[in-house]
Amino acid sequence: MDISQQQQYDNIGIIRSHWRSDVDQILHCQNKSCCVEFGLTNRKYHCRRCGDVFCSKCTQFRKRLSVLAQPDPVFGKFYKVCQSCFDEGSSTEEGQRRDLTFYFTQMRQAHKRNILKQIYGFDRIDFEAEVSFLVKEFQKTDEKSNVLLRMVSGEFNFKRQISETSLTDKSRCKFCHNSFKLLMLRYHCNICCLLCCGDCCSDDLLLYRDSSEPQLLYRWSVINVAGSPEKEPAVCRYVRLCHACRSQLTNIQQRNVYMEDNDSVTLGELDETLNNLQPLRNKIEQHLMKYEDLANSFDISRPAESSRTERSNSRDNQRKGAGSIKQLAKVQSDLSDHLTDVSLITQRLTLKFRNKELQPLEKTVLNNMKRAWCSFYIENVVTFRQLRNQFEDIAPQNVLTAVQREVDTQAVTTAYLYVHQLGLEVLLLTDRHGIDEEFSENLAGLDGAVKQELDRFIGSTEREDRYDDNLQEFVKLQIKEGKLLIKPSRTLRCKHGSGYVETFTATRCLNILDKILVQFRDKCLDTNFKNTKTALQNTKDYFNTKLNNTTI
Repeated sequence: MDISQQQQYDNIGIIRSHWRSDVDQILHCQNKSCCVEFGLTNRKYHCRRCGDVFCSKCTQFRKRLSVLAQPDPVFGKFYKVCQSCFDEGSSTEEGQRRDLTFYFTQMRQAHKRNILKQIYGFDRIDFEAEVSFLVKEFQKTDEKSNVLLRMVSGEFNFKRQISETSLTDKSRCKFCHNSFKLLMLRYHCNICCLLCCGDCCSDDLLLYRDSSEPQLLYRWSVINVAGSPEKEPAVCRYVRLCHACRSQLTNIQQRNVYMEDNDSVTLGELDETLNNLQPLRNKIEQHLMKYEDLANSFDISRPAESSRTERSNSRDNQRKGAGSIKQLAKVQSDLSDHLTDVSLITQRLTLKFRNKELQPLEKTVLNNMKRAWCSFYIENVVTFRQLRNQFEDIAPQNVLTAVQREVDTQAVTTAYLYVHQLGLEVLLLTDRHGIDEEFSENLAGLDGAVKQELDRFIGSTEREDRYDDNLQEFVKLQIKEGKLLIKPSRTLRCKHGSGYVETFTATRCLNILDKILVQFRDKCLDTNFKNTKTALQNTKDYFNTKLNNTTI
């Protein structure tokens, strides 16, 4: 196939005449080594090459195929195929790829379990969850009255019950294997719950109430490690833990302190950015497959009803059609948001390290990350646009209008949630840390503009009130549960004071408003929400000006 022929096939999808027609009768994956049962969570997928039916795991392979479903490594497009079709041909053939993330993840988890089993004797332990449990128990104990009486009565000891079956040998220390004697007492580690002697454990885990915070917070810390309090808090409790668990918690504490200190530029920040991007990659790949299936299976051949009987019989189909439109719009909106997040994170990564001196290894890692994620973004954006164009070519105008209206509704609702929560958080920070009141005033004006567009778009007054009440409750619940958009570093706040809080708040507001504005431009038509886009741009310019005039 030459280039001119390829151009003729650009807007033509792959043929489906060879696909299996008895899909409804197939109950299991056709891969003999899998045979998983199909259901609500395990959907059916056709191999574009052979036409057989498999599960999502067995169709994770991609191969360049022509419109006739034949291998075409030069001009073909990537389509999902089964492993048998993927393996056919030369192993070094171009135009094919596969996702090995699942297998590498399993290998890492197995390696981690082997290490834990060598130390503790069991292969699974969540140190952060265990220490969070101790902090919650300490908080419950501290919130009660008459602490001294509880200490005397022994109620202050919240040690968990250790099952007899988990202790195979009670006569020896789990770590040094010395026998317990009259002068060698045995203790339980409050994290892993194993028996150990006094030489293999210590009271180095500090649970305390943080009095430096405006609100009442309870924290944990390993003493004599970076990030621990300089002075002993007024309300605290020392907890015993073994040396192995102390080492694990020390690493977690040092990592948290290191991530909070944004003044240094090292590989840790690049690793954190990569950890933020990896879930987006998985979501984009899943949503692309889901969007393709929804667009291909969308029923657009509903004839107009000609009688009352036909209209009555078609109500169920209309409800299903409305549900399909909402589902398609939801996937399309989420996919656009995820692609926008990848683009913004990659751009901010470049700006963040543009004026900083990096080591050769750090430069190499940064350039490789930018190159890989830019390629990933471009490839998936092109695929998404091709799928959307194919759907727009075959779908009638009323369906496209309904899908776009649903996308617009989700976009303006999400924008209002972000702006409203952002305004409330800035108002709280203004009251606590004395930052510039113009921040909250500008966000209040933006909140009013977005709310006006939302009310106009929703419709009737009764629906507006009910919708607004639900949104208000959702935002309050987000703040109450600690799911904040602005989280200043406690270490840097103590180091720089309110100036750091003001700069950090302006930076977060600028980033969030930039994200909302880009999502509006990507998902909505240019003629829609002009007032909201103008208000977002003006507020964004205000915070940008404030940051340019800031010295911290």
